[in-house]
Amino acid sequence: MKSLLEKLRSRKILLVIIIIILFFLGIAVLIFSSKKPKQIGLPGPLPTSTLEQAGALAVDGIYPSSGSVELAQTRNSISVFFETEVDPKSITVKSEPSLEFEIKTLKDFPERIILEPRSPWVDKTVYKIKILKGVRSKDNSKELKNDIEIEYKILPVKPPKYDRPV
Repeated sequence: MKSLLEKLRSRKILLVIIIIILFFLGIAVLIFSSKKPKQIGLPGPLPTSTLEQAGALAVDGIYPSSGSVELAQTRNSISVFFETEVDPKSITVKSEPSLEFEIKTLKDFPERIILEPRSPWVDKTVYKIKILKGVRSKDNSKELKNDIEIEYKILPVKPPKYDRPV
């Protein structure tokens, strides 16, 4: 009887040791196989024409991304995220139909430029916006090698739907 209890006890200890080893192996696999975390709030990958080349300035994202957007009669801005801080004076933006943009940066987020339209977006209009190549990093070590093209189909902003009268 005693030997049976000792066998069961030793099996339980062996099982606990195996579980602990598997737990730590799982943690090690997660730590060493994880990729660099993505920044939150950025859109997915850009077309290959704007990807980083040797010595080229890379664009990490654009918000909102190309497509149909509810911006009519607003002056909502476009955010372009670069891999490094850029010189805002090196940025040239063209738009068809013509729309002028004020180019802004944020002190706390210097890799982001903000394109704020000087007049409202016009409903049911397709805008083709182009950030021309030649945008330089702040330290002049990198330059945008290809134009960035964004296309928006402007839709009216839908008012929120409330369950009850406001």
